[in-house]
Amino acid sequence: MKMKNIFKSILFVIGAVMGMASCSDWTDMETQNPSDLTANIRSEAYYAQLRDYKKSDHPVAFGWFGGWAGRDASLEKSLSGLPDSVDFVSLWGNFKNLTQAQKEDLEYVQKVKGTKVLICWQVHDIGDQLTPDMPEGWAEQNPGKDWRHEFWGWGDSKEEKLAATEKYAKAILDTINKYNYDGFDIDAEYGLAQIGFTAKEELWRNEGCMDKFVETLAAELGPHSGTDKMLVVDGKPEDFDTKYADYFNYFILQAYDSDNFLARPRNTQARFDRQLSYWKSVLTPEQLARKIIITCNYENGGNITNYSYIMAEGMENEHLYDGLLPKEFMTWQKDNKRWVARVSAAFALFNPVFDGKTYRKGGMGTYHMEYEYKADGTINTYPNLRMAIQIMNPTNK
Repeated sequence: MKMKNIFKSILFVIGAVMGMASCSDWTDMETQNPSDLTANIRSEAYYAQLRDYKKSDHPVAFGWFGGWAGRDASLEKSLSGLPDSVDFVSLWGNFKNLTQAQKEDLEYVQKVKGTKVLICWQVHDIGDQLTPDMPEGWAEQNPGKDWRHEFWGWGDSKEEKLAATEKYAKAILDTINKYNYDGFDIDAEYGLAQIGFTAKEELWRNEGCMDKFVETLAAELGPHSGTDKMLVVDGKPEDFDTKYADYFNYFILQAYDSDNFLARPRNTQARFDRQLSYWKSVLTPEQLARKIIITCNYENGGNITNYSYIMAEGMENEHLYDGLLPKEFMTWQKDNKRWVARVSAAFALFNPVFDGKTYRKGGMGTYHMEYEYKADGTINTYPNLRMAIQIMNPTNK
């Protein structure tokens, strides 16, 4: 019965998506194969409408952007080269000591396109990403001491730890203000094995530290701040106390099932179900759904062009999705008797179901979105992201 409801939630959008060919969607209006976009190529009226659209209530398009270098002729490593309708981006590295090219790129997408740009990193220990290099000779002069702890004032007492945590959170806010970013994306991966390092998890394991961290950030970011700055969490939103449910604009789920096997709608639904099980005392299913952004992984490249998602199986579903999307995004495999799709298209089509009712999700996104700029097997820049935007918002004009 639940699978039948999930199919209904996907089919619910078919009528809207089928009308895409006649719509002048934002993505249809964009240059699909840019070579030099260093100058504005649209009218101010177009960009004004684009900015208004991003202020409206709609499923958002998001991504983590790595290797950011700023504006140049090709825009491959530039935020300016992203589809206009991308709502917000989390920078994965390269967020400090900006070059002039990065400054111009940031200002352009913010002021002209209305795109919000956040900074993001894994938060495990005091001072992650913001601890300055140890001064030369410091270790020899301070045997047995930890430079990172000394810099932030992290001591043995609870009071010292809380004060250090507040100092660290304020340093994040100072960084955001210094470079005029639009918020912070907390990568919450407490307890998960990491590649290349072992986290002490100081902020998670010491009483009150993560509460102090969130509350300090929330004074200037997110729904509680009274500003338009964003505070989002990705990875494991359920690691935070439920009292902070409305401190965050979005919960971003790393739904990377298709990295390991052919994912199905039930896998994506299970992601929502787990979140609802945790947050149900403070959020209704609709409120939670509006916060959920589902993301796929482009780091290994396979999800960009592969059919990594099984939409439906069995001959009874042979015509279930006829004509819904171009074949490169979704197709019926006759031999396997199943509909398969690129995971980005599947996530764009998906909306969670609870108690027989379908709820609109907050949006979808991609990890290492920049890998899709000119991937092998694609014709235009960011084809999957453009299609996902059209699927979720087919009537933008």
